[in-house]
Amino acid sequence: MNYFLIKLNIAETTLKKTDVNFKVRFSEKFIQLDVGTKKTGEQIEVYSDDEYLLAAKVGKNGVVKVRANSDIGQDVQKAIKNSRIKIVLS
Repeated sequence: MNYFLIKLNIAETTLKKTDVNFKVRFSEKFIQLDVGTKKTGEQIEVYSDDEYLLAAKVGKNGVVKVRANSDIGQDVQKAIKNSRIKIVLS
């Protein structure tokens, strides 16, 4: 058997992500993150400080819905309450 050693150099790249302004609305079942209709169809990421919470595609009304009673929904609510939530374009 022949074995070959392949050396790979992987450079770490840092992509600057664009912060997105948003409004929050609560309903009985959902947390609605309204990023505006101009962002419809785009992919966003939601963070609590630097902790990644979720990624989602913005709906046709410019809104991302998160179930309030889910584990992620609880994390999002906590981030909102503590003013630590951040949304960026992917």
